[in-house]
Amino acid sequence: METRRCNRFRGLGLLVLFLALVTPCWPLALTTFGKSNPQNNNNQNNENKQPGERIQARECASDSECAGIKDASCLESIFTKDKKLRCLCGDYREPRNGLCDNQYKGVKVLCNSNDECTTGAQCMVGNDTSLMGKRCWCMQGYDVDEDMQCSGSSVAVGLSALSLVASLLVAANV
Repeated sequence: METRRCNRFRGLGLLVLFLALVTPCWPLALTTFGKSNPQNNNNQNNENKQPGERIQARECASDSECAGIKDASCLESIFTKDKKLRCLCGDYREPRNGLCDNQYKGVKVLCNSNDECTTGAQCMVGNDTSLMGKRCWCMQGYDVDEDMQCSGSSVAVGLSALSLVASLLVAANV
């Protein structure tokens, strides 16, 4: 009877340990769930564009110069590394025929509410004095990736650590 009980606790401890190791992977797989991939929308309004050719966006010095393009902000492109500011859409892509068709806005893009920002970001006034107004910024526990999106999850890491500690305590008592 005592051996069965020990085996049950070992099995439970191993299950909790397994969940603690697998849980951190879940947020990475679901960070873009339900959102369209901007790479799939590139050719919607650009039939004249050659494959691989990027349309050059208008250069700017401030967001007011981009006011004629709805939802555009004066940003540094993530595709060209020339450090010039351009009128870009919220997904850091060039406007197509004067329009921005992105669904969500990336980090440092002008916004009015949290609903406009990418997963893991919130609309707020940041600490960057060179960027005025409310913008999408990553929440605590999230990091900015190379596509100017927020990745990671503080909740999953905390739960994983808690599960790991609990499983070690159970295993130590067995």
